[in-house]
Amino acid sequence: MPIYKTLLFFFIILLPIQIRGDEKKDLEGFIDLYFKSWSKGDMVVYKKLFHPNAVIQFKDKSGWILSDNLENFVEGQKISQLQANELLTEIPTSKTIDIGKEVSFARVTWKLTGRGKLVTGWDYFVILKAKDGYKIQYLLFSND
Repeated sequence: MPIYKTLLFFFIILLPIQIRGDEKKDLEGFIDLYFKSWSKGDMVVYKKLFHPNAVIQFKDKSGWILSDNLENFVEGQKISQLQANELLTEIPTSKTIDIGKEVSFARVTWKLTGRGKLVTGWDYFVILKAKDGYKIQYLLFSND
């Protein structure tokens, strides 16, 4: 095979696969940081993962969607952690990521432990690729 065809194959076929693989790894790390910072009660790091104009919504058991802005949401998360006798720990149990050029989507199932309980649920994320890294633009979450 001539060298130009080998190089063309590399740049058209293999290089995009490598780039997508690196982005997936980066996004998985970003999502892991989201869960780790929350579980440590580090709301400074947690808040920085969100775009300043992020929209956060919770789907309750009756199907109602409750909306919150970033400031109120993070304050509520901080209060939840402070009121627990022990730090609550939220661990992802599965991740499905759809990578786009500027916007990616993720569905993460999780388990939450603390206060003698185990709760499971899910988060849907819209994640923007910004100059300073990834930012959560939209979060919809619920528990089972």
